[in-house]
Amino acid sequence: MTRLAAVGFCNDSGVGRELVSAVRQLPISGIFLLENPQKPTRLDLLQTSAYMVSRRGSTRDMDMFLDRQKPDVILTWEGPGRPEFPRLWRSKGIRWVNVVHIDW
Repeated sequence: MTRLAAVGFCNDSGVGRELVSAVRQLPISGIFLLENPQKPTRLDLLQTSAYMVSRRGSTRDMDMFLDRQKPDVILTWEGPGRPEFPRLWRSKGIRWVNVVHIDW
């Protein structure tokens, strides 16, 4: 069985709302949450406790998340969160799927 993890924001608008909706519909095993200084992180919107909030969005935090969750596939919206994340995922044999936000 494929282990699917999500990476993104969790808030009540935009791509943060898309992550919340996807988590409710897909078999996501873990979520790596990035903080958005303009919109507060809304953990109350999640229906799971399998998440990690990264205040710095660091590669070190991502590496710890990957070691804990051991995903086969990472799902993101608009972008990877940090430019160095895709290289880390690739080095661990993890596939990356990015949802393009095309509302305009």
